[in-house]
Order: sequence, then structure tokens, then C-alpha cells
Amino acid sequence: MQFATIRPANGRVHLYAFEKEYNRTVDIGYRLIQQKNVEEELKKFDFVDLVLPAQDVFYYIKKYPPIGASQLDKIISQEMTLETPFTPDEMLIVHTQENIENGETLVMSVKKEKVHAIIASLGGEIKEKIRMIIPEQLLLFNSQDVDKTVFIGNSSISVTGKDGQFILSDGIEQLYTDLRLQFPDMEDDDYALWLETLGDISDSQELNPDEIRARKFFEKWLKRVVTSVKPWVAGSATITWVFSDTLPGNGESILQDALEQEKVAYEYEMILASSLLQQLGTAGTKNKLLNFAKGEFTYRGGMQFLKIRLFAALLMFAILLVTTIIAMQIRLSSLNELSDNIDKKNKNITKEILGKEYPSLRQAVSVMNKTISGGGTKKSKNLHPYTAITTMEVLFPLIAFPESTIEIKDFSVKDGGKIRLTGESDSLDDINKMVENIEALEQVGEVNKGQINSRKGKNRFNIHFEYLPKQPETPKKSTKKGKKKAKGGDK
Repeated sequence: MQFATIRPANGRVHLYAFEKEYNRTVDIGYRLIQQKNVEEELKKFDFVDLVLPAQDVFYYIKKYPPIGASQLDKIISQEMTLETPFTPDEMLIVHTQENIENGETLVMSVKKEKVHAIIASLGGEIKEKIRMIIPEQLLLFNSQDVDKTVFIGNSSISVTGKDGQFILSDGIEQLYTDLRLQFPDMEDDDYALWLETLGDISDSQELNPDEIRARKFFEKWLKRVVTSVKPWVAGSATITWVFSDTLPGNGESILQDALEQEKVAYEYEMILASSLLQQLGTAGTKNKLLNFAKGEFTYRGGMQFLKIRLFAALLMFAILLVTTIIAMQIRLSSLNELSDNIDKKNKNITKEILGKEYPSLRQAVSVMNKTISGGGTKKSKNLHPYTAITTMEVLFPLIAFPESTIEIKDFSVKDGGKIRLTGESDSLDDINKMVENIEALEQVGEVNKGQINSRKGKNRFNIHFEYLPKQPETPKKSTKKGKKKAKGGDK
């Protein structure tokens, strides 16, 4: 996407182009366009930012009470009606407190009539492409190190400071008019060609007579400009000189000679038309601008801009949708694997506790509840004698004897009645008594005491033994029915 910052000047338009790639903005460069080619050239860009001449923008800085933006708009409109010859309906008004000291508010305004005239000079179709309308003075207010800025414009010279603005009626258009008088012998066509092909006159070496005459005129004119603004920049430490239009033959560079001859007391910087547009265009990408494009001048986006935004939104939606689907598939796969692992662990747990794998945890819990409560139907099966429940009912009373300090950490039952008890106790005597109680059981075989480790007042044990309870007797089938038949046969 390409956009440009433009400023009309003396029948031409200065243009600085940019290209935006995602969140990165790249400079394309500066060029000067003749008025007749402006509309065709600007059609190539997705949108343009229009820079207003400093002479057309009125501003002031004032302290207002801490109120909302809508209420402040009303107060500023009332002040404009009472204190100026303008009405709010014929003006565009913007305000900000950014880069303004002491909590004061910068208020800027421009006549709608002036903005309409500038836009009309660009061509009828360009109005829809104008995204921002920027005052030149923001070059001053976006800088913290500059006291005043001198804008050498087309029809005037504006001395702009944070305390106000003074306008002198001696601009670049007047310079062109006076320069033409220096060459009365040239025909208009010859003069126009000579002016267009004028070489660099900033270097006084190897100049022909016409170029020397032009250089002397520029020196005289720029020296007069420096002298005329002197009263309005007195006491300033830093001044920025801005050329809103280009001078033939690199004439802007002669300003430095004029400043040295005047022996100015302030530090200065010179900004050409191309640099002015570059700085304001770059600031616009960072939202550091006051924008007059409001109301009837509001930027509607343009069809091409909307198409790009719509395509970008659809592309982002598609990427997000695909990413979400992939993430859901990964999550479902992970949940399925986790569910399978839980089922396997549940089956192992129910087998250890109940002696049999149950198809579901719900069925296993139901059997345990019935067994513990003594409920169940006649068809319910007895627990396997090697299950954890039946084993704990017998063994745990032998471990939890009165004043026992034994804590069981792990209890497991393996197939065939192999029992493993792991835990710790404060006393070796308690461990020995527990072993004696277990060995005294008729169902218990040889007890392997293992090794007892003592550390920090705790005695840890790991005991193995076989628990062989009697198998439950299988009820014998009744034979009463057969006996009755036999008795009947005797008769």
C-alpha cells in the first residue's frame, strides 16, 4: 500500500511518497509535480495527507479547566464567536494537550473555504483520497528543542512560536516576480527554460554572468528576510528555517551566508520542502498529528483502502480459523490419550481392591458400596479373599493398636496374596509389635521384615509376607427335589 504527503505551492505540488508493508513504513522519495499532472499522479496512491500552509492556520495556547472534550469544544466555539470575526460553522477547529507544557491546550483552526479551494486545485477525485489535513506548524509543536520556526511560504513568511505567530507579506512568489525583473532582455519562454535549467548557484565559483546576477539577488532577498524576522525571534536560542517551496539553483543554501553576515545570536537549522513532507508524513504514521480532516472532510477510506482492509481481515480470520481447528484437534487427541490412561489405571486399581477388573469405575464403586454396607442381592458375588478390602479388615487392627506410632505410607496386594506394607514409626518397639501381631495370624506365612532405616527420629520399614485366607465355601446344590421323587417310588 502506497501513500503520500503533499503540499501545493505556486502552481506545483511537492510530494513525498511512502510504502506501508504490514507494520513497517518505507520511504519511496520526493518529487515535484506540475499542477496539470497532479490529479493523474495522485490516483496512483491509496491515500494522501495534505499539508496546509502556516499562513492559513490560526492558533493559540491557553489554559482551560479540566473538562471533557465535548464541553471544551463548546467553550472554544463560544470564544471564537465572541473574540474573532469568524463563526464556528465556517471553521475547522482541533485541539490537543500533547507536547504542550503546564497542562495548557493548543487550539488550531482553519477556514473551510480555504481548505475547499486547496483540495479543488488537486482535482475532483482526489478529495476521497485525503486521509489527513495537517498544519505546517506541527513541525514546531512536535519538537521540544526549537523555540521558533520561520516558514518561508509562497505568499508570506510566518514566524511561528509557542507564544504566537507573526506573518510577513514577502513570500517566494514575490521573489520569483522580482527575479524576473532582473532579466528584462529575456523572452518569457527563454526565461522559463533558463530558470528550469539553472545550475547550483550556492557555490560562487565558476558562475556565468546570469548565474552571478541571480545569486546576488538571492543573497539580497534572503538577507532582507533575515533582517525582517529579527525582531520576532529576539531572545530565541534555536530557530528552524523551513522552505515550503524550492528555490531555483539550490538557492536555499544561500540562507546560511545571509545568517552569517547578520551574525545571528541563535542556533539554526534549515529544512527543505522535501524534508518537511518527510517529517510530517512519518509523524502521521505514528499518530502524532492534529488532523483537520473532520466533518465534511472526514476520510471515508476509499474503495481500494477498504478492499485491502477487507482482504486482510478475511485472511486473518482464515488463519485464525485454521489455527483454532488444529489446536482443537491436538487438544482432542491429548484428551483421548489421557482418558485411555485413566481407564487403564482405574482397571488396575479396581483389580487390586476388588480382585477383578470391572468394565467401568461406576460398577466397581457400586460393588464396593454394597460390600461395605452389607447390602446387595442374593445374586451379588462375594469379594475375592485376596482383595485389599478384606485384607485391610484383618490386618489394620493389628497395626493400629493402642498408642501405636505407625503410619502406613503404602499398602498393596498382589495376586496370590502377596502383601507389601511400607511406612514409618517413632519407635522400633512398635514395628516389632506390629510384626509379632501379623506373624501370629494363622493365614500369614513367613514375614520378611526387610531393612529398617532410621533417620531424624523416624524408623522406616518395608515388610513383605503372604496372606493366605481360607477360600469361601461354595454352597452345595440342594437335592431335596430328587429325594421326594425317590419316596414317591417306594410307595
